[in-house]
Amino acid sequence: MRLIRLGSVAVLALCAVTIGVDASARGRASNVPSYPVTTMSRTAPPGFDVFDPVCRLGHFGTPPASGSTQPALTFDPNEGDYFYTWLKLDSLSCNNACGIGSYGHITAAHVALFFPAAPETLVMSVRVVGVVPIQCRYQDPPIVFCPAFDETLTWQDPISANDFAIPIPGDCRINVSPDGTGQAFLEYVFKYSSLNTPETRPQVVVQTAGLLCETYIPFLGDDPKRDWVVEWAAGNPIMYVDVEQCLQVPTRRVTWGQLKQLYR
Repeated sequence: MRLIRLGSVAVLALCAVTIGVDASARGRASNVPSYPVTTMSRTAPPGFDVFDPVCRLGHFGTPPASGSTQPALTFDPNEGDYFYTWLKLDSLSCNNACGIGSYGHITAAHVALFFPAAPETLVMSVRVVGVVPIQCRYQDPPIVFCPAFDETLTWQDPISANDFAIPIPGDCRINVSPDGTGQAFLEYVFKYSSLNTPETRPQVVVQTAGLLCETYIPFLGDDPKRDWVVEWAAGNPIMYVDVEQCLQVPTRRVTWGQLKQLYR
């Protein structure tokens, strides 16, 4: 794993910082303001507690004091607007219960967004998919651990950032393999924004450090290994999941009749 640490610059006031992005190469907005984030709220649906999970997997680090957002969202129905975040589950990233023969029960996904304008309504899909297990691992969408569903997010306050908790329905889990590690990718597809000009649509909030081989932003039919850190020279977007608990995978007992069937 390679780490790119991105310097931050202290700011005295909240102000826009214009950045230039090669739109022809990246298919993203160019010459759109990026914003510093000094505070970030956190919201969840009523009755859903996300403040005390067993562990968090993905990127949930504190954003830097300056340059904390990136205007990377396009909501493009043709090229797609895909984000994949690597999830690693083991006894080090979680706790001792998350070892060989266990699985992590995922209860919520998170995304941190900044809103240059408001009110805003956006629609995104969420699912958890498999991994191509090479050294610089990347997503394997045909392998589905947790099926896709759409989520609608609304926000009322301009020039502000929020960490949204999105409950994941059903039995969403990552199994720990015999080597002691469970891997998956969190997939977000941003589909619709009510404020959809480059200057007004939401922006992703990024953490300080940029880790290669952990966040990908492929277009439809494009290289699946389009690495966020290479493309944007920025920290990874704050996107992660909550693991409520790790449980042992039940042992399946085989009857004598089932064994005889195997050797007929």
